Amino acid sequence: MTAFRTAELTLRADDFVSAAQMAQLRALPSKILVRGREVEIDYDVEEPNLALPDSENASSTSIGVARLRLPEKLARTLTTQELPALDRSLRFIVTRGQRGALLADTLAALQEQLEGPWTPNHVAPDEAQPSPQKRNAPQIPPRGKARPKSARFGRSGGPRRSRRR
Repeated sequence: MTAFRTAELTLRADDFVSAAQMAQLRALPSKILVRGREVEIDYDVEEPNLALPDSENASSTSIGVARLRLPEKLARTLTTQELPALDRSLRFIVTRGQRGALLADTLAALQEQLEGPWTPNHVAPDEAQPSPQKRNAPQIPPRGKARPKSARFGRSGGPRRSRRR
């Protein structure tokens, strides 16, 4: 197994793609302007989804797609007339930091997902399991109710002193 993992494998693109095809692929844009903002384009190949016979993926061959990486604010207000015309189907991705990324096959589907507060795999706060630290933490009643002395001022050290003038 070690010999297999350390074996030097040399793959040349020329063995799989002709020089003409390679030149055509290198000529594809990596960015486009949408409303004066540069938007990155990722190219991908999607495998057919045979479970959905009415979809555009119903053929048994893989299709090339261009995935636009849109900023969230731009994606919310973009219209189909503003989309670039490319030689392949468009897909969309919006990254939302710690909230994950939204992927969609159409602009309408992306905008529908953006209407929600989080990504589809997000768990609502009341459904989430509390962390072990929070489970074992003492419960402090809200303001106006009797609170333990240690929690009255929100920090150790007692009440604030008044300023001298």
